[in-house]
Amino acid sequence: MAKLDHNIQHSDYGITEEAVRRYLMRKPMTTTELLTKFKNKKTGVSSEKLVETMTAILKKINPVKQTIQGKMYLSIKVAK
Repeated sequence: MAKLDHNIQHSDYGITEEAVRRYLMRKPMTTTELLTKFKNKKTGVSSEKLVETMTAILKKINPVKQTIQGKMYLSIKVAK
């Protein structure tokens, strides 16, 4: 398994922790839906790099995981 470089600048790949947090605070999403959001931005980043970056960000923010109709959705609960 390849070792992830945790010092990479995620914004270099068109994906930031803040952007991922914003999406997950709005509504629960699957990882596929989340990746599609960033692929549609035409960042020119390979799918492999996008997945690596997304994985590192998701591990860092540790979103709530819930299974709905057999699919795992990720979300972030907003403290009120």
